[in-house]
Amino acid sequence: MTDEAAEAAQPAETAGTEACPTCSTDLRSVADADLGDTMLVAIVLGNLQKCGSEQDIQDLLARDPASHADLTWPGNVGCLLTGLLMAGAHQQAAVLLARDPAGHADISEPGAAAFLLESLCEAGASEQVATLLARDLAGQCELDLDDGGVVTWPGASTRPARTTRSPPC
Repeated sequence: MTDEAAEAAQPAETAGTEACPTCSTDLRSVADADLGDTMLVAIVLGNLQKCGSEQDIQDLLARDPASHADLTWPGNVGCLLTGLLMAGAHQQAAVLLARDPAGHADISEPGAAAFLLESLCEAGASEQVATLLARDLAGQCELDLDDGGVVTWPGASTRPARTTRSPPC
């Protein structure tokens, strides 16, 4: 089969695939989602909230994503925590918080650390907030008012701290 013929045949093969109308993500990827990829799980959960069925959401949550999530990247953990709470998955949010994301997160990027802090505050996770703040986030960063208020940490890339939340998808 030529490349053109294969491309022409592709839509027929995937015609039954249900895709998110917003971002075209295959909603059937729930069963295949790598639960260790925290941002992927947050994105799939967000997509299912927009376009999937309640059963699809329950199927994902039944796989216990909070127990498998990589806690390294604070922005990703913040997105997952927010997504779980928005889905009403309070038990999964509690499992995620019990794993001490504030103690495990890489705090080398100020915007991501601030996003996690905001997510923890919104979740009412005061112990996790205290843990993250005890890591002296403010003491590790500098605010350059001459450069438009850019927050930087030694060794980190220079970019403005993110203070508003955008949807994962």
